[in-house]
Amino acid sequence: MSFNLSQLQATSRLAFLTFSFLLLSLMIAPGAVLAQEDEGEEFVQEGLAEPTPTVATGDPVKIFMEAQQAHESGELDKALELYGKAISILPEFPEAEYQRATIYQIRKQFSKAEDSLRKAVQFRQDWTLALAGLGSVLLRNGKLVEAEEVLGKAIRLNALNFPAYVALTDLYISSGFKGAKLNDLYSRLVYLSSKSKVPASIWACRGAVERGLGKFKEARSSIERALRLEPENRRALVEEVELALSQGDYTVAVQLSRKMVSRQAENTVAKTLLARSLAMSGKKNEALEVLASVEGPSAEIDKLTATIKTAGKINAKELELTLKEDPENTEILGALCSGFRINEPLKALKYCERAYKSEPNEVSHAIGFGAALVQLNRFGQAIKLLEQIKARFPNNHTVRANLGTAYFKIQNFEAAKNEYVWITKTQPKLPAAYFFLAITHDNLKEYLDAMANYQQFLRLADEKSYAAEISRVRLRMPTLQKQIDRGEGKK
Repeated sequence: MSFNLSQLQATSRLAFLTFSFLLLSLMIAPGAVLAQEDEGEEFVQEGLAEPTPTVATGDPVKIFMEAQQAHESGELDKALELYGKAISILPEFPEAEYQRATIYQIRKQFSKAEDSLRKAVQFRQDWTLALAGLGSVLLRNGKLVEAEEVLGKAIRLNALNFPAYVALTDLYISSGFKGAKLNDLYSRLVYLSSKSKVPASIWACRGAVERGLGKFKEARSSIERALRLEPENRRALVEEVELALSQGDYTVAVQLSRKMVSRQAENTVAKTLLARSLAMSGKKNEALEVLASVEGPSAEIDKLTATIKTAGKINAKELELTLKEDPENTEILGALCSGFRINEPLKALKYCERAYKSEPNEVSHAIGFGAALVQLNRFGQAIKLLEQIKARFPNNHTVRANLGTAYFKIQNFEAAKNEYVWITKTQPKLPAAYFFLAITHDNLKEYLDAMANYQQFLRLADEKSYAAEISRVRLRMPTLQKQIDRGEGKK
């Protein structure tokens, strides 16, 4: 059976390149701190003062050292039991309380971790490592005011307390802090990152704060620096996705979070990021499938699931009435733009345009407006707008993808090719980009290039996610090979 190019085009899934709806509520990570999936990652074991026994019954120090050995070898049950035994002999034993807290953190027993850390700082009030740990756990337990106080004390006692800065960054970013506090933290992080041997986590925190301040270019540079220092630093990888989401670059956010999940299949943070990225790119059902795969979902996962399920089910009448009272409310305009996109695209376009004109520097509104124009087949207007947005945000993959779609639809394949080539160069692991690039080469009769990109698509594409495209490409390739063998196409 032969399969020609027109058949391939007619059935291709252009939805990949069309921005669907914007879930504004997903721009804030659920729960206290997404980057804290590695509970205890900021807890370290060095710097412990050797405990001195004050009672004669037993040898708590010896038991503590045995617990340390079990802890380091991964025998957590045994370690926990031995830490408890040491504490029963020597009740005021801050080192044992601290180490016990690290195990509670790993096991997500945060109330117990908080209790142990409170005792540790009670017995050693100036122990900055334990203070940083307590602040982090208080943040995780939702005690934000006390967390800020404890972390502030840890930093005052030790200006180079890296774990405390990491937790304070999480607190400020997750709480949406702006103004003087965030600027002060930024100044401190800039100073810290000027030192030698600064850990990747500090550069990632600097990137997070720069993102919070709208310094996207600087944020990108800081994240790249963190990943050069430690390519698998989870905090930096998470922040890389968050930056893409903040800039409305959902194509990249999905790609990056998929990569995280592929490397850490059971990582809840990675799955949460992927679900948010998918939902914000319009792939609601796929986002819900990702969340359903999380074992033992937390309250945060349940909340995100509910948010995604209800997203788009807007009370349009209520929002439109509210908008009459506050016609320049860009959040409402954005919600109506997103909510009407699928069923009433013409009405959606009106709200998308108003949101964009009210807040032209907000890239998500610009992308929404451009995508609405593409959906309504107003390709000339879409191209004009998207070219303007590209000039301001040249590295936004979602803008480039939508622009490629618009050019593709009016059969300006040379212009479409330029966009897809850029995407494949900057995101070389993105299967769909090669799929569309191959089709553009095919239309331009650049058969050798078309074949090369079809083959690259097949190498990268997942059988489940791209089953239809894979089938069609495989049907097209024999005919294409014959055309190449006959010497057809551009040389």
